[in-house]
Amino acid sequence: MSGFVSVPAPSIACPGEPDCAQIVSADGFFPEIDLHDLRDVMRIGTVATDPRLREAVIAAMTTAMRELAEWRTAQVLDGYDRADSIPGMPDIDGGNWYGHRWRRAVFNYACAELAETYRDVSATGDGSDRAEAKALSADDYRRDGLHAVRDILAVPRIHVELI
Repeated sequence: MSGFVSVPAPSIACPGEPDCAQIVSADGFFPEIDLHDLRDVMRIGTVATDPRLREAVIAAMTTAMRELAEWRTAQVLDGYDRADSIPGMPDIDGGNWYGHRWRRAVFNYACAELAETYRDVSATGDGSDRAEAKALSADDYRRDGLHAVRDILAVPRIHVELI
């Protein structure tokens, strides 16, 4: 008996081609998201179509922007017109810390959306088991996205109370 393992092809960057840009813009305050980066970093490959991935990123941005609305307003009132211009944290790998946290939040929220909507189908019945495992990974992605948002807000990741 032999088995085959299918691995999604990585996203292929296409520099120089005008229709290659796979950018989703936020509101100008938060950095834009490159879908090629998202595919490569989060190992999505070509499993999700470009329109579906774009839709997941838009939903992820909406979630993150809603959670960061008060923080964003406070930063704008303090005179910062972009998250990348906010000082206080060291730059990492040539980029602003807040930009990295934003990107992490959006990437993980988008992956949570994809993990929830792309269920495995199997004629042998084990697809439901894989679907349950994917639901757990959707929760993991959502948790990591929330951690990134809470890092931006400078609040603890966990809140515990004794009852």
